[in-house]
Amino acid sequence: MAKDRIVQDPSDWINQYIKDSEEAIQKLSTDSLSVTSDDIQNALVEVLDLNSSTGLLYMELPAEKIICLLSSFDFSKYHPEFICEVTLEESIVPSDIPVLLTEQTIRAGGEIWMIHKNDADPFPSSPHAHNYPKNLVAHLGNGELYRKREILGKLKKKDLVLLRGLIKNVNLPTLEV
Repeated sequence: MAKDRIVQDPSDWINQYIKDSEEAIQKLSTDSLSVTSDDIQNALVEVLDLNSSTGLLYMELPAEKIICLLSSFDFSKYHPEFICEVTLEESIVPSDIPVLLTEQTIRAGGEIWMIHKNDADPFPSSPHAHNYPKNLVAHLGNGELYRKREILGKLKKKDLVLLRGLIKNVNLPTLEV
């Protein structure tokens, strides 16, 4: 660590990181996108190829270095633009897809699928549909259903076509089924 940044107590490391990241936020924010402290933290973890943000606290990262590391980083991926929300009267998720323990079972029929532009992760398709209550992501080209990156099943062709038909003014991936 540089002589002018000697830090002994762990809370000093944290306070210094906060101070430096706040300065970087001011420089990296634009008129069209306000960068947050979480954005800085996540971007640094990605750029420095760290396993977690904890390692940032013990690195020498003055504001100038943070700005240099992130000056060309695309922060817009952390702020996807909401495109549309589709509500279905009845579920199109196959019954053999495992239900999360956190899912409320009182919801018998309808589903809400959300589609974002510039999603941070274009997997499994760009765009794709999120069913947040069921923690599922649907590939809008072939209907495959994922939880994290594990494929759990597939929408029926008629259900995929129904879902796609309700999504307006969006370039969808090529229908593959």
